[in-house]
Amino acid sequence: MQFEKVDMPEMAKASGARWRLLMRKHLIPGLSAVALVIGWADGSFPVHAQGGLVNNVQATAAPLAAPAQVAYDTAGNLYIADLNDNIIRKVDLAGMVTTVAGTGEQGFAGDGGPATSAQLDSPAGVTVDASGNLYIADTHNQRVRKISNGTITTIAGTGSAGFSGENGAAVSAQLSTPSALALDSSGNLYIADTDNHRIRKISGTTITTVAGNGEQGFSGDGAAATAAGIDSPNGVAVDASGRIYIGDTHNQRVRVVNTAGVISTLAGNGSKSYGGDGGAATGALLARPRGLSIDAAGNIYIADSDNHRIRLVATSGNMTTVAGNGSQGFAGDGGPAVNAILDTPRTPAAQASGTFALSDTNNQLVRWVGLDGVIRTIAGQASSGGRGTLTLNGASSIAWGSGSLTATFSNAGRTATGQVSLLDINSTGSTSVGSASLSNNVATISTATLSPGTHRLIASYVGDALNPAMTSSVFVLTVVPPPISDFTLTATGATTQSVNPGHTATFNFSIQPQGGVLNSEITLTTAGLPAGATAVLTPSTIASGSGATSLSLAIKMPALKAAGHLPSTPARAPLLPISAAVFLLPLLRNKHIRARFVRTQHMLFSLFFLLIAGAAALGLTGCGSGEFFAQDPQHYTITVTATATGAANTTLQHTTTVTLIVR
Repeated sequence: MQFEKVDMPEMAKASGARWRLLMRKHLIPGLSAVALVIGWADGSFPVHAQGGLVNNVQATAAPLAAPAQVAYDTAGNLYIADLNDNIIRKVDLAGMVTTVAGTGEQGFAGDGGPATSAQLDSPAGVTVDASGNLYIADTHNQRVRKISNGTITTIAGTGSAGFSGENGAAVSAQLSTPSALALDSSGNLYIADTDNHRIRKISGTTITTVAGNGEQGFSGDGAAATAAGIDSPNGVAVDASGRIYIGDTHNQRVRVVNTAGVISTLAGNGSKSYGGDGGAATGALLARPRGLSIDAAGNIYIADSDNHRIRLVATSGNMTTVAGNGSQGFAGDGGPAVNAILDTPRTPAAQASGTFALSDTNNQLVRWVGLDGVIRTIAGQASSGGRGTLTLNGASSIAWGSGSLTATFSNAGRTATGQVSLLDINSTGSTSVGSASLSNNVATISTATLSPGTHRLIASYVGDALNPAMTSSVFVLTVVPPPISDFTLTATGATTQSVNPGHTATFNFSIQPQGGVLNSEITLTTAGLPAGATAVLTPSTIASGSGATSLSLAIKMPALKAAGHLPSTPARAPLLPISAAVFLLPLLRNKHIRARFVRTQHMLFSLFFLLIAGAAALGLTGCGSGEFFAQDPQHYTITVTATATGAANTTLQHTTTVTLIVR
C-alpha cells in the first residue's frame, strides 16, 4: 500500500487541531479511488468529493482538494494547481471554473494530445507566461509540463526521481518532487526542485542550477548561490530586475539571489515560530514558508504556512501580516483579512499592489483579499463540517431603480443572526449596495441604487456565536436602463459660419436625454449641403446607454473655378504682332498706307492694355488655390436630424439648423 508523502511537521499540529492521513488513489488495479481520513478533533469524518468533473459553474460551487500554487495570467484569469484532484483549474473573470489540464485520474499520460485528456499526478505548481502558455509542476510524475494551444508536452524531467542533466536538455534531466514554478521577464522558467534542495532554471531547452548545492541544510549566505545549502524549497519567484526569491521551507527563511548570483536571507532568522511584525524581515520568525509572489510595486508576499498567515515584506524591508490571525481553521469571509482564520496556506498570487489571492490549502479553498483589506472565498466549496451556505436568489435582469435580492443562510438547521451585506465586485475591490438583518435565515436587500449595466454581486454574512462568517457565490445581475421620454438636440457655439472654397467649417451640437439614459441608439443625418461639399459627424451615432453627449459637424467645401478665367498664353499673344508692326513701320513708304497702319497699331495697343487690366482685376478676386471666381456670397441652411426609439417603439426625432455662408 502506497501512502501520500506527508511532511510530518504538518501533521503535528497544536492541541485540538486536526490531522489526517490520505491514502493514495487507485492503489490496487480494479478498485475505485478511496481516501481514508483519520482524526477530526470533534470526531467527525468529512470526506472531500473530487471536483475534477465540475465545470462551467461558479468557482465557489466547485470543490477543490488541497489547492496548491495559484497564478494569474495577464488577463486576470486565475489558475489553480488542484493537487489532490490531479488537475489544473481556471477561474475566469466571471467567476466560472473550468478544468484546463488533467482528467482527474492519477498517473502519467497524454503528451502530444489535449491537456484535458492527459493524466497528472499531484500537480503542486502552476504558472502562465505572457502568451498564455501554461506550465505545470507535475510533482509526483517528476516532470514539468507545458500547455500550448491546448496541447500538453513534457519540457523537463524523465519521470524518475533523482538529480542529473545539468547544462543539458531539460527533458533528459532528473527532478525530485518539483513543487513550484516561476517565470522571469525573458521567459526563463524557474523550478523549486524540492527534494534535490535546489532551484533550477530552464533557458530555452537547457537546464541549470541557480541556487543550492544539493546538500540539505543551511549555509552560504553572502557567497555564490550554487554553493549554498537549502532545505526543501517549496516556493520560488522572480522580480522585474531578475532577482530570485526562494521559500527555503525547512530553513524557516526566505532567501534571495541577486543578479550577480550571490545569495542572502531576506526574511526569517531560522527559528520556527511567529514574530517580528513591524520590524525588519530578517529578524522576523517564520514557520515553514512556502509559496511566494511579488506585486508590481516590489512587495513580497509569503505563505507562512504553519503560522496560518500571509506575510508581506515591503520594499522598506519591514515585515507585516496581511491575512490570517494565526489560528488554524476557517472563518472571517467578508471581514478584515488580518482577522480571518486560515489553514496552512500554500501560495499567494499578487494580482495588483494590495490585492492578492491565496490557496487556503487545508480549507480546500482559494480566497482573495481586495484593496479594502476584506477577505472572500473565490473558489472551492465548504466541506460538510458544519460551515453552512449562503445563497443569493432573485431575477437576473431588473429595471433601473427597482428590485431586490434574497440571501438565504443554511447551516445544519441552525438559526443565524446578524447582518448580511450585498457587495458589488469590480476589478479594484467592491462597493456596498446595502445590507439587511437575517430573519429566519433570510435577508432581503434592495438593488434600486444600482446603476444601469451588468453587476457581479456577492452576499457577505458577518457570522455569529454559532455560525461562521461566509460569502455567497457571485450573482450576475443586469440592470436595464429606463426608457427615455425624449431628448433635445441643440446647436452650441456659433450657429452661422463663413467659409471659403477649399476650406472647412465646424459646428457643434449637444444631445441631452430627458428622463433617463439612452436605451436606444440615436442616428444622425444632415441635409442642405452645398453642391460638392462633404459632411462628417463625430460621433456618427450615439450609443445606447449614453447620457448627455456632444458632437461636431465638419463641412468641407470644394475648391471652385470661375467661368471666364483666362489662360495666360492668349494674354501674351498680341505682343508678337504689335512688336512686328513697330519694326515694319519705317518700311512703309506710302503715307496713306502708313497712316492706316498707325491707326491699326493704336487699336492693337488699346486691346492689349484692356487685356492686362482685366487680368489684374481678376487676380484681385482669386481664391487661395490660385484660381478665380466671380460670385456673391451664398447662404445655405444646414439641417441636422437625430432619430431614436422611445417607449412602445415610438419614434423620437428632433432637428436643428445652422447657417453656412460660402464666399
